[in-house]
Amino acid sequence: MDFLKKLFGKSKDEPEELHLEFENLREWSKTRYEREANSVKPLISDIYSVVDNNLEQLRVDKKAFLAATPIESADKKMDKIGDSNRDVIVDNLDILDEKIIVPHDNSIEEAYTFYIESVSHMDTFLDNTRKACFMQKASIQLNITK
Repeated sequence: MDFLKKLFGKSKDEPEELHLEFENLREWSKTRYEREANSVKPLISDIYSVVDNNLEQLRVDKKAFLAATPIESADKKMDKIGDSNRDVIVDNLDILDEKIIVPHDNSIEEAYTFYIESVSHMDTFLDNTRKACFMQKASIQLNITK
């Protein structure tokens, strides 16, 4: 029979029937989600460890930044402006260090929340640092024109 159908052509193909069992859909989607979420957890953990290492490096760099001394030939006013700017940056780094806390939960939801909050804190840090640098630049220009 199949030979005759191939030889003379098929009649209209009837679409395959599809049967969905909605009773099992919730269980299937929950199982699928858990499998995918569990596969992502090691990656999230790796990213958290990188972030934690970078935060620790920022703490070390902050201490080195505080220990820095100005050039001996620097003007006293410029020295004070630089110290003030350094103090503002260090204060902002302290705030950033307090606010960015790496979570221990490797869930996708927690990772997303951590990302959104961290980006917000880093944006605030950058804005405050830029403002401090602009104020320092303005102070330097005022001192030059005097």
